[in-house]
Parts: sequence; C-alpha cells; structure tokens
Amino acid sequence: MTSGTPLVVVLGHQRCGAVKAAYGALKDDKPLPGNLQSIAEALRPAYREAA
Repeated sequence: MTSGTPLVVVLGHQRCGAVKAAYGALKDDKPLPGNLQSIAEALRPAYREAA
C-alpha cells in the first residue's frame, strides 16, 4: 500500500562526500569529475521530483 509519496533512499556513510558532491552538482548544474558524475546522473530524476 502506498500513499502516492515517492521515496528516495541514498546510501552513504556519515557525511559522505560523494553524495554531498552529487547533490551540489545537481543543485548548481555543474558536472563532476570522473565516476562521480554517474552518481549525480543516477540521482537526477529524484532530485527533479523533490525540487
């Protein structure tokens, strides 16, 4: 049973720099170096929905 509310779960250790960097890149619309960009792209749909 769902209430129609989307749920996003992002796993990372406490104060995870990769998750923080991905969020900042999405917020500022700036690319990240190397494989970090793939994290940001994977989170983009959820970020747009929540913003």
